[in-house]
Amino acid sequence: MKKAVQTSIVCLLSAICSLACIQTALAYEQVTAYEAYSMYMHGAVLIDVRTPEEMYWVGGPAAEPGGDPISFLIPWTSIEVEDTGEVIKQDNSDFINIVQTHFKKRTPLILFCRSGGRSSAAAQALEESGFYNVYEIDNYLDDGGRGGFQGTGYSNSYQGYRGYPRRLPVTGYPDTVKVKYFSQQITNPDDSVSWMDSKLPVTQKIDPSKILTLGPDPE
Repeated sequence: MKKAVQTSIVCLLSAICSLACIQTALAYEQVTAYEAYSMYMHGAVLIDVRTPEEMYWVGGPAAEPGGDPISFLIPWTSIEVEDTGEVIKQDNSDFINIVQTHFKKRTPLILFCRSGGRSSAAAQALEESGFYNVYEIDNYLDDGGRGGFQGTGYSNSYQGYRGYPRRLPVTGYPDTVKVKYFSQQITNPDDSVSWMDSKLPVTQKIDPSKILTLGPDPE
């Protein structure tokens, strides 16, 4: 009887541990850009999953306006335009391998794209691959939108915006964007938590060492 009880307890504990592992593997956390900036200052790594074209035309995060870029570029998808004008999107099959090549699975990683869609998919993929300290810049009430680097499409212009054709400011948003700096302040799916809407530092500079591939770690 005692042995049976012990066996039952072991089985129950195993089930609880298994459930906990599953929940951890899928529990990437969504943060505001302001929170991400603070986390970066304390050692977290920013990963830009946009395309190289977006990084060039729109810019990226910096520690100070116009300074050196502070995020690593590992595109989640690529975009090619055929001679016919057809736009073809392809997943980056090397994405997980590139991240594994350059970062440990315990490293705090903060992902972002334009507004939160691609970074959500990339964050989930990393969690499923064993990374357990993953975040993304996104509004948790509107998973896949109002976050990332641009968020609302950034109706407020800023100096240096080159106007990547497929990432021009989106029309139809209120003139005054409701920006939330902390997750607990979010009350509406339309609230923006993006880097640019939060008026955090941006840059047009490109650092080739921060464009990551399957090669050796950048020095």
